[in-house]
Amino acid sequence: MNVVHGLLQAPDYIPYVVHASSKLSADERPTVISNRIARQMTVLDGYRTVTIYMHEQALRLPVGSPEIMAEQYHHLLRLSVRPYLTIRVVPTAFGPHAGLAGDFDLLKFKKIPPIVYVESEGANVFLEDQPSVGLYDTALMSLGRAALDEAQTRKLITDIIGEEFQHGQVAEE
Repeated sequence: MNVVHGLLQAPDYIPYVVHASSKLSADERPTVISNRIARQMTVLDGYRTVTIYMHEQALRLPVGSPEIMAEQYHHLLRLSVRPYLTIRVVPTAFGPHAGLAGDFDLLKFKKIPPIVYVESEGANVFLEDQPSVGLYDTALMSLGRAALDEAQTRKLITDIIGEEFQHGQVAEE
């Protein structure tokens, strides 16, 4: 929740996030970058519904240059109108929230029970036991109550673009 979710990262934003990871060698980074772009195309193909929660801090954390951030904001706005994709931001003003424990993905399927994917600097884990999955499902419900709705999220992103432009940090496109 501290950076834009990998599925929503603009192509020029991705390398900065990948290069910040201490668990990847220089040789592994190009593969991770190309895999992330390929995964975006596969997952955001319109055949599944995706809801992503992120913290406002992910929008405000400078990644790369002001131009890269401007493209990232516009990329989010373009993605946010896709009917199968829901992007919701937990505002900083909300305070502590259920996402503080760390990033996770709750994966739901038609024919098998849901699983949770937890990624951290030290380990990547799939949780299949339903009590654990239930805890993450509860965390998602809590995030749903804390997060702005889709229209409010788009407005926040637009407001941030205006703030950055007003401060002269983003070049005109």
